[in-house]
Amino acid sequence: MGGADTIARIARLLSPRSIALVGATENSFWSRAIIQNLATLGYTGSMHLIHPKQPRQFDRPCYPSVRDVPEVVDHAYVMTGTRHALAVLADCVEKGVHSVTMLTAGFKEMDQTGAQLERQVVDVCREHEIALIGPNCLGFVNALAPVPAYALLMGEAPLSGHVGMLLQSGALLNHVHRLARNRNIGLTYLVSSGNEALLDASDYLGFLVEDPETTVVGALIEGIRRPAAFARVAERAMALGKPLVVFKAGRSVAAARSATAHTAALTGADAVVSALFKQLGVIRVDSIEELVETTGFLAAYGWPAGRRAGVVTPSGGSCGIISDLCHGTAIELPDYGSATKARIREILPEFGTAQNPLDTTGVIVLDATLIPRTAAVVCEDPGMDLMVVVQDVPRDPGPVPARNDERMQFLADALARSPKFACAINTVAGEFTPYGREIVARFGVHFGNGLTLGVSALDKAIRYGEARRRFLARTDGTPPLAGVDRPTTRVQGDGRRRTLNEAEAKALLRAHGIPTTREIVATDATSAVRAADAIGYPVVLKILAADVPHKTEAGGVALHLASPEDVRAAYDRVVAAVRRYKPDVAIEGVLIAEQVVGAVECLAGVSVDPLFGPVIVAGLGGSFVEILNDVALRLPPFDQNEALAMLGELRGRKILDGARGQPPADVDALARALVCLGNLAVELRDRIAEVDVNPLFVLPAGQGVKAADALVVTRTE
Repeated sequence: MGGADTIARIARLLSPRSIALVGATENSFWSRAIIQNLATLGYTGSMHLIHPKQPRQFDRPCYPSVRDVPEVVDHAYVMTGTRHALAVLADCVEKGVHSVTMLTAGFKEMDQTGAQLERQVVDVCREHEIALIGPNCLGFVNALAPVPAYALLMGEAPLSGHVGMLLQSGALLNHVHRLARNRNIGLTYLVSSGNEALLDASDYLGFLVEDPETTVVGALIEGIRRPAAFARVAERAMALGKPLVVFKAGRSVAAARSATAHTAALTGADAVVSALFKQLGVIRVDSIEELVETTGFLAAYGWPAGRRAGVVTPSGGSCGIISDLCHGTAIELPDYGSATKARIREILPEFGTAQNPLDTTGVIVLDATLIPRTAAVVCEDPGMDLMVVVQDVPRDPGPVPARNDERMQFLADALARSPKFACAINTVAGEFTPYGREIVARFGVHFGNGLTLGVSALDKAIRYGEARRRFLARTDGTPPLAGVDRPTTRVQGDGRRRTLNEAEAKALLRAHGIPTTREIVATDATSAVRAADAIGYPVVLKILAADVPHKTEAGGVALHLASPEDVRAAYDRVVAAVRRYKPDVAIEGVLIAEQVVGAVECLAGVSVDPLFGPVIVAGLGGSFVEILNDVALRLPPFDQNEALAMLGELRGRKILDGARGQPPADVDALARALVCLGNLAVELRDRIAEVDVNPLFVLPAGQGVKAADALVVTRTE
């Protein structure tokens, strides 16, 4: 599905004025739960119970079928077995029901028979324009209306707010609801999508992104069925400035198997998913707690304009903890400027220290103004982009409740008056007490849930801001992620592949703007010497044979050849070694190339993911690249800024900046080469199976890059 029509259908689905509960019975836990939710958590529409044999259930009248309800039915919540699914749908068609939630399991997640039945259900819904959520789905919650059409007991109604959530798991929806409720995080919609037979995650996310009340979108997903649709939604979210926060399950092989068994979802390689998220500005989190905390933080505070944080705390211990937690994140903790320190010293007791992070000392027990007064100074420091205030939410009124109000008012005022991004974080994670929830709601302050989760949320907010600035600065006009619009079928078997020899591979690179070493093909020792004379010594001699892709292992490479005699001897030695390695080898000659010195060895390549299509990989080269696994990935096409961001993720990035007295490498040229490689992968996506450029020499700044070796595998069909 997709588009404006789908968004309109989902909007109607999530806001029904009348609901028929098909198969409602007192013997069912699901029935008891959804009826209690609808009856007690604020739903003001009509609720109709459907049971073919029982005239009354839950002390309410029952109708034999949806057709017998005397009023209009907007939505049918179906709790019957799979064998009744098509009959119930037929009743819905006759009644004019426009949307259906199908709780029933036993469809494609079970077997081929279930999959066939699911296809029949989808065909009926498509033909009659019925929006279907599920099957194998617990329902949804509209926190704005409210409509708690969900078949697990919720206990409390969700707070209405600005965070929308999509979950491919039904049971986990309740955990998200409770975490958000207990942290005073307001929601717009909670949707569990189940098997996604008709509407999938990208459809629901598309609705949430366009919803005017939703400012932050969260998701718990096990797989991405339609990468191109997901990419379009993420691009739209970025354009609107609505952060998309995703907890993607399935990092491990075992988890991927579980995801497939549970919802029949397709799961791509996790590294590719991470690359896709980084490229699209999607915020990836690693737990349900992080999902709730990060969405709530972003909804409350947005994102800062920079990384430099001034921290104000009531505890020296908190200063040390937050300093450790910020290490390795996007959060920087520079010290305060001299003028700021002078102003802080005028406020602190004489034993206090004016530094960042700032401990306002235990005197705050007596003087509640210390935090707001120092915060007012910190937020004006020109060397800071943002301010963090560590303060705890009171758990109970205490002996003097007015003091709690005073401290909360001081904090609320300090955050509101800050000319820069400012946020509050609790020291320790945990749920609010009823008193804490009330006082937080009354003063309208969002608290990060403990230093660990709070720092994590701030880190992600900073990175999101940087990603959005790159997005807004994008000027090349290239359609984002064109490579995922038409996924490529995985190549199966050698009969469908052809490996180019190195000369052919490098010619392909040069044709797409990627510089290579100067080189000449030679067919005997004499022509090899002439080629070396033309290029200039020292040179490299390499065997030219398409069926010897890994030349070093075969003895097919000779380095640092400084004279004609060296070249002649190397020619004979290399050819003999390769024939011993592979007696039936078809040798096409040798390649004489310039010897590159004073450069950083990198690698670049193209792999083809069965779901996402071409993927560009880049990293530091050398013998141990597979062991170190220091690489970054992106899906093409992408621009220069994205390529630079990609290189910034490498653990060995400092080597490119110039380490141990070496000059800085030409990182801009390396980024340009990656952009060109991405364009090549998109242009030839139906023909390219694999590209490996290693080493890709990066010369000193201003001198460019040179591909010294290349392996290209093409499709032959």
